[in-house]
Amino acid sequence: MTAPTKFYAGFGLGLLSAFSVFYGLFFAQLGAPTLSSQWCWDLNSRKQELARAAGTPKLLLVGGSSVLFGLSARDIQQQTGFPTVNLGTHAALGAEYILRLARRSAQPGDIVLLAFEYEAYQHGAPGKPVPWTDPLYFDYLFARDAAYFRSWPLTEQLRAAMWISTRRLKEGWRNRGRGELEAHAGIYSVKMLNPYGDQTGARKDNRSPGQPWLALRSENLARGLPAEPNGFPVFREFIEWARQNQVRVLATYPTICHRPEYEAEPAQRTAAAIREFFESQGVPVLGEAREAMLDPDLFFDTLYHPIEEGAHERTRRLLTHLAPLLQREGRPASAGTAETAK
Repeated sequence: MTAPTKFYAGFGLGLLSAFSVFYGLFFAQLGAPTLSSQWCWDLNSRKQELARAAGTPKLLLVGGSSVLFGLSARDIQQQTGFPTVNLGTHAALGAEYILRLARRSAQPGDIVLLAFEYEAYQHGAPGKPVPWTDPLYFDYLFARDAAYFRSWPLTEQLRAAMWISTRRLKEGWRNRGRGELEAHAGIYSVKMLNPYGDQTGARKDNRSPGQPWLALRSENLARGLPAEPNGFPVFREFIEWARQNQVRVLATYPTICHRPEYEAEPAQRTAAAIREFFESQGVPVLGEAREAMLDPDLFFDTLYHPIEEGAHERTRRLLTHLAPLLQREGRPASAGTAETAK
């Protein structure tokens, strides 16, 4: 064997050994809790408990944190008498995974109201388990839903593993075998959920200084969606699942901080494309995109997080469309739901 051949053979073996060690460490730490995924885990676990306790039929509000902060299940239930649970969670989990969580809570006879952020319509595709490249998405799956992650094709698992940082890998390794970590404190804590799953505690007197949301905008709304948004198939798949499982689906627009450019033609085209897509699937769209846009003074820390006053206002507008529909269902709140909670 010549010297160059020996070099390349040794290099190849060394590289193979390095990958073997990396993937060995990676798979060994799957399922180990992390502090960065704790709030999201607590949030989703609590909301699934609330959904189970609500029985059926019920209304489930589904989406990212624009639902968590921006809609009031409490107001809806108290105004209509229809059991309602806010399943809003972290948008970084992506539409496909958030809808997977919704499937775990929805029962035949339930109604699901989709109110996803505009970014959700341009991410992911069914059958491709790595639709989202936000580190929080992978951190959450590695730490909190390893069973789902292991159900992916091996090639997709290996691809996803490359998103883990050295620091995150070390944290997972250290936490192997540990129980739940200490819950978050402050506004981002499961303790801030009311009995309906709504976020509480977001007020003007404790919001982020400098109003950073004023510098943020939804590019998908402001610039317009492409002709064939790659997120639409994710929703189409969920709608078909709902149809097969006697779950009714409604849609509306996400609560968002108003900006002048949202009145321009590209934003109007985006809103129209979303409406056209859902209506083509037989899903009613409640209200107009403009009704979901609130004054900047009603926001807390991001363009999708209003203060409680903003959530009440957005829900009031939504109820003008939603309440008549729920009343036609003719099913009052049942005993044992969150209606009894104060």
